[in-house]
Amino acid sequence: GQPFRYDPIDVGAVGKAARMLKNAKSPVIVLGGRALHREGLMKAARVRAGCGCDLLAEAFPARMERGAGLPDVPRIPYLPEMAVDALSQYDLLVFADAKMPVSFFGYRNVPGLLATPGSEALTLAGENQDVLEALEILARELGAPSAPSEEYLARPSSFDLPTGPLNGEKICTVLAALQPEGAIVVEEAITNSLLYHPLTAGSLPFTLLTLTGGSLGQGSPCALGAAIACPQRQVISYQADGAALYTLQALWTQAREGLNVITLICSNRSYDILKLELSRLGVFTPGPAAQRLTDLGTVDWVRVGEGMGVASVSVSTAEELAEELSRSLKEKGPRLIEMVL
Repeated sequence: GQPFRYDPIDVGAVGKAARMLKNAKSPVIVLGGRALHREGLMKAARVRAGCGCDLLAEAFPARMERGAGLPDVPRIPYLPEMAVDALSQYDLLVFADAKMPVSFFGYRNVPGLLATPGSEALTLAGENQDVLEALEILARELGAPSAPSEEYLARPSSFDLPTGPLNGEKICTVLAALQPEGAIVVEEAITNSLLYHPLTAGSLPFTLLTLTGGSLGQGSPCALGAAIACPQRQVISYQADGAALYTLQALWTQAREGLNVITLICSNRSYDILKLELSRLGVFTPGPAAQRLTDLGTVDWVRVGEGMGVASVSVSTAEELAEELSRSLKEKGPRLIEMVL
């Protein structure tokens, strides 16, 4: 067959984007796809230096390079009200391998399109165009420096490991502190991962994979695929217990193939994201049937993991998590750590 080729970049459209970025009072470039790979991030940081725009990442990037020495790009918030608030300050949105952000669900009195009405929007490169080339042309049009200055790059963080009973913040801190350089982190921890992205700005450089389509259960098979694709890299699957139940068979395949995947299960024994969405729909006191559907109290993750052939342990404190994660990072093959909340 014919080798893949990108469609040509519309240089005139990129020039128009440069002029609009210069003239806008509060512009932002929304990054997705390959714009969130290392080369794309560095080019975007040059563009930022050339025009003073902000940078945002899609709420759920398929792949994003992250860590010290890279631009610290915040993600558009998941909740639509927070996303509307975050985007309301901008009069120009430029999309680089990204699409106009929309609400994950339809809510009464909440807009589906999250950008402020009246703000201008344009796409820098289409789906079949090379966004890296477009960013390079844009940087030149803006007279941007050939490399981003240090002020636009995240500095290495030093972490104080937490102590005491586990919660979402402590889990995120332990993971941000201990995950090794070059790790691939598949994040599907939902309600317990809210602080993970900001905490990892200064972590050792790593690759982040997230839930792109809103379909729970993506994390474990995604980690499996990442480990097969990159056997020399450590894969960490940061999982909500409810989401993990959709695709348990991934653990069996990880064991069968001897893959280097550490699965971290946030065991709050509940579908908390479903409880949140029920409350957002005005269901504050669910009936018995709905309560049963959001209760996961009978799942024993250590026995589940061991039954699939994966060495498994359970922890309930930050100290135990740090100890077990450090031990797991020294071992080969899959491991599971249940984190009881």
